[in-house]
Amino acid sequence: MTKTAGQIAREVLDASGISQKKLAEKMGLKTQQAVFNLLKAKNGMRTDNFVKMMNLLGYDVVVRNKVTDEEVFVAAEGSDPE
Repeated sequence: MTKTAGQIAREVLDASGISQKKLAEKMGLKTQQAVFNLLKAKNGMRTDNFVKMMNLLGYDVVVRNKVTDEEVFVAAEGSDPE
């Protein structure tokens, strides 16, 4: 089953037990409404916001080559890549 970034983010956020307000604080956003808007974006969530959100919730974002199975971990903006 294929899911959108917003669907994945909502599931991870729900499972984490962290409130949208707390996540907004961690992401440097001014309001809980800003997180709500990211999760409900009609045109999809921007990749940088998705990666940052997943990293703050304790998840890695990985891009996998369908042919070779090579994986690349995606770093959040402002984080130090390994």
